[in-house]
Amino acid sequence: MFLLPLGISTVVLGFGYLVTFGGYPLPLRETWLVTPLIQSVMSVPIVIRLIYPALVSVERSHYEAAATAGANRWQIWWFIELPMIRFSVYTAAAFAALVSLGEFGAASLLAYGDQATLPTVLYTLISKPGGENYGMAMAAGTLIITMTFVIVFLISRENLQERQPKRNGLA
Repeated sequence: MFLLPLGISTVVLGFGYLVTFGGYPLPLRETWLVTPLIQSVMSVPIVIRLIYPALVSVERSHYEAAATAGANRWQIWWFIELPMIRFSVYTAAAFAALVSLGEFGAASLLAYGDQATLPTVLYTLISKPGGENYGMAMAAGTLIITMTFVIVFLISRENLQERQPKRNGLA
């Protein structure tokens, strides 16, 4: 079920949001929430596909030992599971940010006025003639590329640090 948004066009998802949240009983169309909501729907499959295998790989003995020591479910999650899968959580958050950053299809239907995203601003600037619009489009494109590079660099750096052996300070 969670993977369905991967197979559906983002324009179709955006249109579904317009129809579903356009009026009563959920009038979200007029709020700023509509674009982040559709971007989160598109990011959920990627987040699940990254975090689920990490959760499954945690050995049951860790849960059992914590439960035997008196930890409740929240404590087991916070102090046992989350530290073990933290890199997967970082990676999933980075991929969700990348999907949201570059998403154009649904945002072109849903974002209006002051709710424009960088890809919709880029499209608007490219579709207007003139050197000034072209320059601003180049700047918007540069922002998207720079933000993508920074996100990928940070998550790759975290991955390298995670894989390096820990040193105990002895020579």
